[in-house]
Amino acid sequence: MKKLSACLLLAAICLTTLSACGKASEKNDDESSVPTSSAVVSSKSDESTAPREDAGIQIDKKISLGVDEVRPLGATFLPAREGDDTVLVFESSDEKVLECDTKAGTITGKSAGTATVTIKNKTGEYTAETTVEVTDVLKDKTALFLGDSICAASVHDKDHIRWGWAGRVASYFGLKSYDNLGRDGASMSTCRGNNRIINHMNNARYNKYDFVLLHGGVNDAWDVIEPGTVSKSFNVADFDTSTYAGGLEEAIYYAKQYYKDAYIGYIFNFRMLSSTGRLSDMDDYYEVGKKICEKWEIPYLDLYSDETVFSELQKGGLADGIHPNSKGYDFLYPYVATFMRKMTFEK
Repeated sequence: MKKLSACLLLAAICLTTLSACGKASEKNDDESSVPTSSAVVSSKSDESTAPREDAGIQIDKKISLGVDEVRPLGATFLPAREGDDTVLVFESSDEKVLECDTKAGTITGKSAGTATVTIKNKTGEYTAETTVEVTDVLKDKTALFLGDSICAASVHDKDHIRWGWAGRVASYFGLKSYDNLGRDGASMSTCRGNNRIINHMNNARYNKYDFVLLHGGVNDAWDVIEPGTVSKSFNVADFDTSTYAGGLEEAIYYAKQYYKDAYIGYIFNFRMLSSTGRLSDMDDYYEVGKKICEKWEIPYLDLYSDETVFSELQKGGLADGIHPNSKGYDFLYPYVATFMRKMTFEK
């Protein structure tokens, strides 16, 4: 009997112990479900991705641009959240007036007028607009054109005698006035006696111009005059004017003296067919001419190495293989106008 009582007491103790263990286990299980610190961090992260109050696209409400001028749009974009795509896309309301290049981020003036640019971020969440006024810097300006018979256009421009590229630029883009002092047979060097481009410039030395365009070298090459070399001097007395190089430096020297406030530029003549002999290979004149322009910080229009110009003029644009006809001048004058405009943008 005593043995049975002892067994019952031991069993009761075991049951009490097991019950206590079970409660402890349940308590541990409950504690494991308490939110961890990582959940708290996640909550703070959500707060940090809230949109910025100052997010959006910023740009001037009005922009002025020149015809042929290329410029970065100038818009800035503060994204709503860190890490958002900052790429902007934009378009013009009138591509005849203003051209947009989203990939390059630029706008280009095409013709005088006004256009609206609409700017958006990639998702379209933010938009902005700006008004762009495009003006032509040639309008109401004055210009002097100097060169040989190709500049003069005295014979082969049947539609507009003596217009050439000079008259077309003046008429089609609204120059206030212009003088075309290109002369048949004129040279840079002394190979043609007094019929030199510098002498024709002297006849207009007291006039005021906004633009002065020099052109030449064809007759120097025709007479197989030495191309010459770039002088180390800026003193006009040191230039060898019996060469093309010396004559060009002299012309630039006096252009800078006479027309201190003008945009001065030089036009390299287009390349001609092999049937024109020396005129088809004026590489020596072209190379030394470029160096001279760089020395004097004179911008130049390179018609000589432009393959498009060479190709197009051969399609009925030359009257005799050398001189442009009306079709040829119609093709060339936009190149001259664009060059003149760019001189003003880059100075």
